[in-house]
Amino acid sequence: MKRINIPEAVRAQSGRGQSALEYLVTYGWAFVAMVIISISLWYTGAFDPLSFAGGGST
Repeated sequence: MKRINIPEAVRAQSGRGQSALEYLVTYGWAFVAMVIISISLWYTGAFDPLSFAGGGST
């Protein structure tokens, strides 16, 4: 049975932890950007069905 030194085990876990953190940060920023864009489109009335139907006045 191979013995693993504690520092080697910690390095292996920190590498996986760093990858997970990079993943969360990258896609977290993308999610925040999508939310901001969606809110700004909603605020400007881009999702108003009356604007597409021509029933409302502009």
